Formats: sequence, structure tokens, C-alpha cells
Amino acid sequence: MMADNETDVDAIKFPARYIGDGVYASFDGYNIWLKTQEGNEIALEPKVMRELREYQADLYKHYGKDVP
Repeated sequence: MMADNETDVDAIKFPARYIGDGVYASFDGYNIWLKTQEGNEIALEPKVMRELREYQADLYKHYGKDVP
């Protein structure tokens, strides 16, 4: 098991992907990085990704499938 601050060499080989709206996603072995075409970056650690997925699930519960 890796420590929180370690990176997985195989994960670094995983290619970045355009996910839409001018945003690219990449993975460094720990964080998922979101990068805009303008160069702004956000690192999402695993805990934050779980919170984001939970937020999305709450939106679906509240709005149904027509999430704004």
C-alpha cells in the first residue's frame, strides 16, 4: 500500500483526457488533476473526489435525472 504522498509509476503513464468545456483530466497516482486550456489547475485528492461524487448523487436525488 502506498503512502498518501507517493505516486504510482503506472498511473503516471495513464494518458490525460479532454473531458469537455475546455477541461482536461489527468492522474498522478494520487490526485486527479483538472486543467483548463488557459492553464489553471485544480488537484482533487481522493477524499475530495468522494465528496464531489456524493454532491452529484445529492443533485440527482434532488432534481432527478434533469440535473441543471
